[in-house]
Amino acid sequence: MRLSILKASLAFIVCFAVIAVGGRVLAQSWLAASIGGGGETIALVSIEGIITAGSPAVSLTGGQAAASSVAICDRLYQAMDDPSVRGVLLRINSPGGSAVGSDEIYRAIVALKAAGKRYTIHTYDNVNHAFNNDTGDRYDKAAADLAWSRTVTFFKENLGAPGKA
Repeated sequence: MRLSILKASLAFIVCFAVIAVGGRVLAQSWLAASIGGGGETIALVSIEGIITAGSPAVSLTGGQAAASSVAICDRLYQAMDDPSVRGVLLRINSPGGSAVGSDEIYRAIVALKAAGKRYTIHTYDNVNHAFNNDTGDRYDKAAADLAWSRTVTFFKENLGAPGKA
């Protein structure tokens, strides 16, 4: 049971990482257009570093040392409680980490779904990390095109067409 929860959590995290990488610029323009528009937005929650259970720790260099499950869950629950948020884009730059912390994040995502916040999960089997980067050896055009198409569809379904600049 615990292993299946961890697998589901990791699949969700990987999916949103791919969507985030493919649509970062598009997301920023859509978010900027939506802020001044009808008041509906997509919440952007970032996970940077190793996922840890518990409260955020401060590194010796002054920044946050890891991705605290408490801090991430707080942001997810804030998005859940905000009536203007139609969906959540979870951007991940993490090698993984604590099973307990990942489970806490998974439970926050389940709560988002129960609250009616939209999200979409996609996985890209048999592709390398950075498959959407067309300047490197790992580029996979078919997967990159599919990820981009899915990203655009996600934003259109949740925010409508982008506003005119």
